[in-house]
Amino acid sequence: MRLSLQTKITLAGIAILAALLASLAYPYARQIRKVAVDEYVEKARAIDLQAEAVREEMEKKWADGLFTAAQLRAWTEAGEREKVVSAVPVVTAWRTAQIHAEEGGYTFRTPKFQPRRPSNTPDALEARALMKMKAEGLDEYWEIDPQRNAVRYFRPIHLSETCMNCHGDPATSTALWGNAEGVDPTGGPMEGWKVGEVHGAFEVIQSLAPLDARLAANLRKAAIAVGAVLLLITGGYFLLVRWLIDHDLKRPVSRMVERLSAGAAQTAHASTEISQASQELANGASSQAASLEETAASVEELTAMTQNNAANARQANERATQMRIAAGESRKAAAAMAAAVDRVEGSVKETAQIIQAIDEIAFQTNLLALNAAVEAARAGDAGKGFAVVAEEVRALAQRSAEAARRTADLINITQDATDEGASCSAKVGGALSEMVDEIQAISQIFDEVSQATNEQAQGIAQINHAVTQLDQVTQANAAHSEETAATSKELSSQVGHVQTVISELKTLIGD
Repeated sequence: MRLSLQTKITLAGIAILAALLASLAYPYARQIRKVAVDEYVEKARAIDLQAEAVREEMEKKWADGLFTAAQLRAWTEAGEREKVVSAVPVVTAWRTAQIHAEEGGYTFRTPKFQPRRPSNTPDALEARALMKMKAEGLDEYWEIDPQRNAVRYFRPIHLSETCMNCHGDPATSTALWGNAEGVDPTGGPMEGWKVGEVHGAFEVIQSLAPLDARLAANLRKAAIAVGAVLLLITGGYFLLVRWLIDHDLKRPVSRMVERLSAGAAQTAHASTEISQASQELANGASSQAASLEETAASVEELTAMTQNNAANARQANERATQMRIAAGESRKAAAAMAAAVDRVEGSVKETAQIIQAIDEIAFQTNLLALNAAVEAARAGDAGKGFAVVAEEVRALAQRSAEAARRTADLINITQDATDEGASCSAKVGGALSEMVDEIQAISQIFDEVSQATNEQAQGIAQINHAVTQLDQVTQANAAHSEETAATSKELSSQVGHVQTVISELKTLIGD
């Protein structure tokens, strides 16, 4: 669950205020505890001083002669051991302090090195305190025992002249106590200690548990009061933060979010369209590139075919030129043949005239032969020979006429053939002239086709070069289109990130 900005600011304010109060409460608690500890130390000092006062009072009684070694020896011999112990200044002070300890709720001890009572054996902390006071010559020492959660206060016990009665030189036991064993009236060995040495201390142990309990109770009460105040402050702070966020942050940010959302939606739509268009453009460019490759191959083939056609056109032009030359020669031959036909026609006409003359001669001859036959018949026998000649002449004339007719017929046929040949020759001559003209025109066309084909081949070569460049550009466009499509996808991804940021911003302002 994501928290709104309003909630975060409120929680941050509460956390800061709570941390501030906690940071104030901690040193406050420490200060209260320190003051209490100082009071405990003062109290312990007063208790130890009171114990020392009791001891000094007992020392004064010894000094005034109220208590003597002989008296203690008499009590010992009388079996009044308790009187002997009560006369010892340290014991008197300890008992007095013990009574007050039971009344004051603290513990009083007299830890010693080499104690006669096992209960006075020092623990680790007491031994350390005794050694420190002895080494540094301290008049007092105290520290907090974390294990017992207590203040332990120490004042060293310096051995006095009175102490030497029981802890002094063992050789004095005979004079003092009437025994040669080096023991005091209680049976304890005399240690041979010296005046002023420190072998023990008055210790006051005060537990900090009640203090901690009172401090905890006070802190709980303070926490409840602070919590109530904090709750009120939190409510006011929440309302203030809400008003500030609504007035100075939420409304402007909401308008920004709306504009960003609209822009992101438009950008997403545009990027989608761009992506689709780029993809389609890439596909189209790829297809176009493939088509251009095929077109380039086709143009190359067309270039080869055009070059081949140009070569064929040149060969056709050369052959057309040769045909034009041959047609010219044929036209000359046709003209010569027409002239020859004209001459033949003239000869035929002359021959026809000659045949006509022969036919007329044969006719006249036949007439003459007839006349001769008539005259021969009139001559009778004398004319028989002449009649025979006339008959032969007549027969010859008839054959000549027949031959002339046949020749005339042949000449007529020849004349007709000659006329037809002349007509055909004229037609052939005209056709050859037209053929020469057409061949010349065809040759000119072939020349133009050859030139056009060469120009077409050059144009196709340029087209092929342009298609190659276009293919390269199309390949580059396809690559750019793919890059554009990838960029559009990346843009769509960025739009998604923007929409995520907008959603986070909405969540942040609690919209």
